[in-house]
Amino acid sequence: MRKIICFLLINMFAVGLMAQQFSQVNNNFSCYDIGISLSMSQTMGDNTGLKSVFDHWQYATAFSIGIRKNFNYDYVEKKWDRLLHKRVALRLNLSYFAPESYGFDETFQQKRLHKSSIFEASFLTEYNFIKYNSSRDVKHDGYVLTPYIAAGVGLLAFNVKDCLNNEKIYDGTQFAPSLIVTLGGKAAIFSGVTFTLEGSYRLSFSDDLDGFTSGRSGPDAYYFVGIGLNFNIEEMND
Repeated sequence: MRKIICFLLINMFAVGLMAQQFSQVNNNFSCYDIGISLSMSQTMGDNTGLKSVFDHWQYATAFSIGIRKNFNYDYVEKKWDRLLHKRVALRLNLSYFAPESYGFDETFQQKRLHKSSIFEASFLTEYNFIKYNSSRDVKHDGYVLTPYIAAGVGLLAFNVKDCLNNEKIYDGTQFAPSLIVTLGGKAAIFSGVTFTLEGSYRLSFSDDLDGFTSGRSGPDAYYFVGIGLNFNIEEMND
């Protein structure tokens, strides 16, 4: 799994860098979206994961805000032009979620409930499979519906609280990087307003996200599944 994630990450950044090498032809070189999203999330650590979802309903709500830079290239039709025109975007997101984990604590030698407070800053390169525009106007070219894939990196700031004694497990805020792979779809529902449906898997470089140290099975992971709205102010006013 880790090799696959690294492979996708390298390729997505390569596509993003290649897109920026094409020269500008008109004033529609790029535009920006600002967005909000609401997701269901869960950590996948020593005691939690997909197998425990329905046992304890250990979902948490994740809140995210972000900005997307869309590259709207318009140049001479060549092979790479067709593959990149209105398809590539760069995303910067800030997210917060507070998942719970129920498992065995070695310190107390009993089952405990832990609640993590996790902030994430992420940078992603996004590729639309279909040439896309959010204006719902044919004069801008492109379709108003497309699936997409994205990959990137994240930085986590987190701490974990023991819910039984209401005390934090770590003395201070902990930090860890993560790799991110995302699959989703989006549609322009109004001029400049895009609806997104997205699932995202994150592999962290820490085994401390859930606060449990027994039965360590490698780095903790987490995922988001949710919806969002993105607003392209320039196209909304067009």
